[in-house]
Amino acid sequence: MTEKADKVAHGTRSRGERNGRAKLTEREVTEIRELYAGGSGWSYRELAFLYGVSQGLIGRIVNRKMWKHL
Repeated sequence: MTEKADKVAHGTRSRGERNGRAKLTEREVTEIRELYAGGSGWSYRELAFLYGVSQGLIGRIVNRKMWKHL
């Protein structure tokens, strides 16, 4: 079993805020999804500027490619 598979199996994988390289908090990720889906007209570009991250990261968050556990 690989190290990654072992961590997943035992529930010890660092996800979300527990990952030392995370740029956002769980609360911010939830806010981003709510703002984008809420029909308020926020674009990836505006959200990226507001939260200080890339447009690509916003897209991955909105489309649940990242932060899937939320």
